[in-house]
Amino acid sequence: MFYVYRFLNSCGDIIYVGKTSVGLKQRMDNHRHLPKCCYNEVNEIQYVCVNSCLLYTSDAADDLTRV
Repeated sequence: MFYVYRFLNSCGDIIYVGKTSVGLKQRMDNHRHLPKCCYNEVNEIQYVCVNSCLLYTSDAADDLTRV
């Protein structure tokens, strides 16, 4: 199982899109590779759980769950 997630700012603009095969909470706790200013802009995180590591396409973006 994989998660595809994205960070959005307060205007709804996508800041970052990522994927992980570890638990989503674990990944968020260890997510430190972006500049600090990117994390400061995050207003919302959306994610979807997928069964394959195949590239998740933007056609299915409506399936992302708000957290």
